[in-house]
Amino acid sequence: MIPVLTNTRPFAIAAAVLLVLALAWGCDAKKGPTVRQGAPLPAATLPSTEGNPVNIPADMKGGLTVLLFWSQGCHYCEKEMPRIEPLYEKYHAGGFNFLAIHMGPGMDASRQMKADMSLTFPMAVDEKSSLGKLYGIVSVPTMFVLDGKGIVREKILGGLGAADLEKLIREGI
Repeated sequence: MIPVLTNTRPFAIAAAVLLVLALAWGCDAKKGPTVRQGAPLPAATLPSTEGNPVNIPADMKGGLTVLLFWSQGCHYCEKEMPRIEPLYEKYHAGGFNFLAIHMGPGMDASRQMKADMSLTFPMAVDEKSSLGKLYGIVSVPTMFVLDGKGIVREKILGGLGAADLEKLIREGI
């Protein structure tokens, strides 16, 4: 016969307290992400798939900017790219900036994917994921929405469908 626990509430409370303590132990304000909503995005430079440096956020000022952090093997990320392309083509001349940032090694793979999908928006590669760590990226896809001054307005975990992205662009430009 298997013993049945009748009063599991103390165990659940203890487990919750241990979880909170474990998470708090790993959080250190000095080492945490430097990206805060309402604050300027920390400056960084990454190589683009075209071979030029991309200065973030300096090269993106003037209009609404969306940074998309993605990685190979993220099927959702790879499916979203062709959906973003028409929006980039439609709104870029009006001030919309978009940058896809591949996290992890793979400059050649990023170039190939960009060519295979006929993508025209800029793409950069964060080979050592150092920018991803600086910005506190814990999963992909992750998007940052910046205003025209490089101020972080939103951090979006997971994907954002084309219709929602278009609404965001229209409201932000």
